[in-house]
Amino acid sequence: MTEQTPGARRVWMIVCLTLLVFFAATRFFDLTSRPLHHDEGVNGVFLRNLIV
Repeated sequence: MTEQTPGARRVWMIVCLTLLVFFAATRFFDLTSRPLHHDEGVNGVFLRNLIV
């Protein structure tokens, strides 16, 4: 196995931490919104079919 240089290891850590922060921020963004109930989704499909 090859040894990584300190610069390559630092870049790898920065990339990993950046991805972790990005995914955590997008996961917890607007956490209070709730998905539609299945009946509401069906009504949306019916409405779309009426319009189109």
